[in-house]
Amino acid sequence: NKWVSGDPPRPELAELRQRKGVNIFIAISTMLGRAFRQLDVEVELRCWLVFLLLGLIVAMALNLDYEWVNVSHILDAGNDIFAMFIAVLHRSDYGDTKVLTRRELNSGISVVALYIAVTLRTWFVCFFQAFAFCVLKYVLLPPYQYFGVYLMGHVGTAFWWASAAHWLSLVLDQKTATVVLLFLPNIWKMFDGSAAQEGLREGEEDNTIRNETLSYITPARWYMQMTYSKEIWDYPEYVQNNRYVNATLYSRDFPTDDDGYDLHKACEEGGLMLFFGPFFAPPFYILTFITLFLMKAS
Repeated sequence: NKWVSGDPPRPELAELRQRKGVNIFIAISTMLGRAFRQLDVEVELRCWLVFLLLGLIVAMALNLDYEWVNVSHILDAGNDIFAMFIAVLHRSDYGDTKVLTRRELNSGISVVALYIAVTLRTWFVCFFQAFAFCVLKYVLLPPYQYFGVYLMGHVGTAFWWASAAHWLSLVLDQKTATVVLLFLPNIWKMFDGSAAQEGLREGEEDNTIRNETLSYITPARWYMQMTYSKEIWDYPEYVQNNRYVNATLYSRDFPTDDDGYDLHKACEEGGLMLFFGPFFAPPFYILTFITLFLMKAS
């Protein structure tokens, strides 16, 4: 060809090959390190102090005596406010970096690595926030049970609301997500059994979880079943015949056996449903992962 005669020979081009990513474990490790480095220690300490103060205010404001009629109120004190704080704070885990997350996913960042890193960081932060809320409330408004089950009930509640906040922050704009998360914990109380009357007897099931199908998807139902059964567990069995205790066990539909209410089963079932139940945090985790995958594909 006269147009290229005299030109230097063209080098052989390398064969085009599919781009190779790093090993998934290296990707997870890298993203996990980045996720924790993004934590602002000063901000997290301020949030921790807010939850500490929140627990103190709740305990001092209620100041309930330990009586059978008050046991459920002591265990449930301030949990709706706690849920609201958790939900609004963890909206920012994805919400504040939504555009950046979409760009990173479409530039080759692993969906699995990003998702696992943010989720593990959230669990870590939620645990200490729940601990801060519980510790002063447990000291100043003490239940009978040990601190462990009481704390884990709050941790499970925090995981549930944080996972809900993650998904809502990805599918809604941030103003709408914030408003929904402010109101949802209070609306949820209509279905979690909190409206049960003291002294309830058979045939008086209105406003209790016995006639509320949605109670199965409310974390407060399983939190109360887990902590209340543990509270009554160590007392003699005749305590279950107390009017207020029996009313709470009945109205909240605790499992029974041939000898009466099975508190061991109730505590185990409450814990399993709170952390691993099919209507709880796992669906939100799955929905969040699917949403991230769709953001990458779009």
